[in-house]
Amino acid sequence: MAVVLAADFKSMIIDFKEMNTATIQAIVTGNDATDGIFSLEVSLLCDVATFVPFPDSERSLADCTNFGWQFTDMAWRYVRVCYTANSVTTGTVDIW
Repeated sequence: MAVVLAADFKSMIIDFKEMNTATIQAIVTGNDATDGIFSLEVSLLCDVATFVPFPDSERSLADCTNFGWQFTDMAWRYVRVCYTANSVTTGTVDIW
């Protein structure tokens, strides 16, 4: 499902129940600016009030438009992808 990059968003909560390793991939197309930022938030609980930023997870559209995060020995159960549009007004992202 493609999400429009013109506004900030947070993805649905991803449940890594019983997973020890995982990968999240984001593929961006059609963006008109490169200052959009993706990052991750994680939590042990499925409650949006408990999510915290995952260290060093920021990915900039200035660096790449096809990127991902890989995890081994995960210490949390839930994660969500966060996006800050900045000056991006067009384009979409598919998160897998």
